[in-house]
Formats: sequence, structure tokens, C-alpha cells
Amino acid sequence: MQTDVSPSPEPSLDETGQRLANLSRLFSQSADGLGMVLKFLVVGTLVATGFLPNVNFPNTPLPESPGRVALLGILAIAVCMAVGLGFASVSRSLLRRDRYGFCVAMSLIACLLVPLGPILGIRALRELARAETRSLFGSSRAGAATG
Repeated sequence: MQTDVSPSPEPSLDETGQRLANLSRLFSQSADGLGMVLKFLVVGTLVATGFLPNVNFPNTPLPESPGRVALLGILAIAVCMAVGLGFASVSRSLLRRDRYGFCVAMSLIACLLVPLGPILGIRALRELARAETRSLFGSSRAGAATG
């Protein structure tokens, strides 16, 4: 009497579930890309305000009001962080199939981020607009309410 102890295969996703998983990966990778932009914003703000020396152009004068430049840099950094966290959160929401409105809103925000954002945003909006996708989000809500 021999028992098969091979690991059970992962549950297969239907076609719509697979599309949502792919979109989740794209949003996650976009959040990683925004992390790189965030690094450049931090270093650029520090150089522009004079906290870091500009080694490429050492004789460049500092701006008249470095406080305004710092404020603009901090604002850009905060927006970049918020969008990156939003993309990470939407990635999780797509996998869990919850917060449909939030996923649509973040897809619209992705459309504003040129050059690759419109591709991601339009693809996500097209997928989220499908009836099968809406039903997946609706069934997860009903399952969460009963379970």
C-alpha cells in the first residue's frame, strides 16, 4: 500500500483570474519603478538645495530661495511615494479581488503617468470593465460577507 505524497498542484485560475494576476504583477512592477524615480527625486532635491555638492558643475550658484526648491522636491517625493504605495495596494487588491472602485481609480491615475502609465492604465481599465471581472469582484465581496 503506497501513498502518493507528491505536492498537490496549485489551483488553476480561470482566464479572468489569470488576467487579474498579470495586472497585479504589472502594478507591482510599476511600484518598483516609482521607487527608482523616488531615489532620483531625493538626490535631485538634495543637490538643488545645496545639501549635496554638485560635482559635475561645481561653480553653479544655489537658487535664490532653496526653501522653495526643497518644498517642491518634498512635494514631488510625497506624491511619488503615495502613488507607489497605491500601486502596491492595488496589486494586492487585484489578487484578493476586492476594492473594485479603488482599482479603477488607481488605473485612472496610472493613465496620467507618461510614458508607460497609459498602457498599464488602459489595459487595467479594459480588464476591469469586463462583466466577468466585475462578477469576480462581486463574488469575493459576497464570500467575505458570509464567511
